[in-house]
Amino acid sequence: MLIRYPACVLFVPDHLGSLSPTTPAARRATLAFVMVALGEITALALWRAGFVAPSVLWFGAAMLMLAAGVTRRSGPWAVVLAAAVVVLSGGWFTARVLEVPSSSVAAVLPAPAQPGGGAIMTLEGVVVEPMQRGIASGALADYLPMGGPGYAFTLRAQTAIYDNGSASVRGRVRVTVRGGQPGVTPGDRVRLTGIARAIEPPSNPGQSDARLWAAQDGVAARLALASPELIEHLEPMPTLAATLERGWLSGRHWLRERAS
Repeated sequence: MLIRYPACVLFVPDHLGSLSPTTPAARRATLAFVMVALGEITALALWRAGFVAPSVLWFGAAMLMLAAGVTRRSGPWAVVLAAAVVVLSGGWFTARVLEVPSSSVAAVLPAPAQPGGGAIMTLEGVVVEPMQRGIASGALADYLPMGGPGYAFTLRAQTAIYDNGSASVRGRVRVTVRGGQPGVTPGDRVRLTGIARAIEPPSNPGQSDARLWAAQDGVAARLALASPELIEHLEPMPTLAATLERGWLSGRHWLRERAS
């Protein structure tokens, strides 16, 4: 069974529901679930309060707790082991969702000309999700296609191109194109030039935070293209890994089209 929350995914054994809540196995499974959820909730609460402890501190503290409690599993040491699970979960959540790696597209976005605006950026990468007609509006603008003119697709960024060189980058970019059909399919390697923006925080109280949803799916930025003419198709990379990825993406897209 899969339980999905904004910016976190928790897996619960399918047989958990068939266990009596009074059995030791059910109690242990429930306790583990609560500890993992508590760690993620704690990390999220600290982030909302403006404090993000580096994941290395979370993991370091968890390792110390595990080292102290692994030799004694009863009494107060059981509490130490439970706390270690909480801290380990908080570290995983921080590393997976809240931290921005130095190689991420989000870390190398050009400074906008004005606050809240975007900046021109050129990216090379591989199309990993098929284009969809319609562009979102509102809290998740340009992140989920939900109507409106234009097209949207997802790019796995590989290289950022600058006037004086290039740099390897990582992360998915949600691309929106207006003015015509982009003509891309999963597996295509392309170069795109458009207006890059970070995933924006909510602008109104109570509004959904698109940054959390985007981070959970590995989306680091948005790129808006005014025309499909700003898309340049490139030759595939001549490596085995690139060939296998292109075959997998193309095959998955073909199966999806046949199933729809």
